[in-house]
Amino acid sequence: MDDAAGQVFQQLCVHVKAKGPDATMTRAELRLATGLSEEELMEALRRLRPPGSGQDLLVSFVGGPDKITLGPSWRGQCEARP
Repeated sequence: MDDAAGQVFQQLCVHVKAKGPDATMTRAELRLATGLSEEELMEALRRLRPPGSGQDLLVSFVGGPDKITLGPSWRGQCEARP
């Protein structure tokens, strides 16, 4: 995972740990938390949702493209991170 994608994944992990497994963040919240530009954030989100990955996505969109959460099978990966 590259730095930008790693930052997004880490921020979503922190948010899910604090707010619960169904917690979402908006793109604006993720940009503020990571310091990424809109373009960098969108590229990171594309890398975290690779084509052909089926249901095993690192991140998921909830109710549209602005609410983002960890993919169900990746929530457990947060436990392994400090």
